[in-house]
Amino acid sequence: PSGLSRESQLSSLDWPTVLQTGTRGFHFTVDGNKRASAKVSDSISAQYPVVDHEFDAVVVGAGGAGLRAAFGLSEAGFNTACVTKLFPIRSHTVAVQGGINAALGNMEEDNWRWHFYDTVKGSNWLGDQDAIHYMTEQAPAAVVELENYGMPFSRTEDGKIYQRAFGGQSLKFGKGGQAHRCCCVADRTGHSLLHTLYGRVRPPPTAFPMLPRLVPNSWAQAVHPPQPPKVLGLEA
Repeated sequence: PSGLSRESQLSSLDWPTVLQTGTRGFHFTVDGNKRASAKVSDSISAQYPVVDHEFDAVVVGAGGAGLRAAFGLSEAGFNTACVTKLFPIRSHTVAVQGGINAALGNMEEDNWRWHFYDTVKGSNWLGDQDAIHYMTEQAPAAVVELENYGMPFSRTEDGKIYQRAFGGQSLKFGKGGQAHRCCCVADRTGHSLLHTLYGRVRPPPTAFPMLPRLVPNSWAQAVHPPQPPKVLGLEA
């Protein structure tokens, strides 16, 4: 009613009853096989009970990396949940404009080792060189994989994936001039990448809960002997 103050209107609403000192059983798996349980004290709504779910793998985040990990695990036979605070295609990967560097060699001769050199140099030699080695060596296969998934890369006149010049990319270990190494979808590469991966992830049985909260093992006092710091599960 218009005659009531906002405070009176709010106080008259039928808010869920919250058990401030409620407890429930929290189930988790230790080292793959051993099962354990613990009581977790929390503010739990009596009208919205918490339901425990068990998965072989949980991916937190549904950007480009999260979606690729989620359907990769599903395709490998793991019961997988992908947990995200946003609807997947609103993850920040959608904002990426530039492109994906990969030594495909569609514009001129290229080599993943030159890409490796540029990336290590660009990190001021502080980057993890094993990780950079793997990334640059596998980048061409990853781009071809995305093409096979249907990602609409920009094309050259003869139908190859178009690659443009991008900062920090050179040929012949910095001695051969500018490299054209960046695979793109005009200036909407992230948008296309995210929609392509989301289209791929939907057929497998991958769940998308919302609002994750990681549960560290400091909450699980029933674990004996004490485990090293790690995440045992999450609430969503």
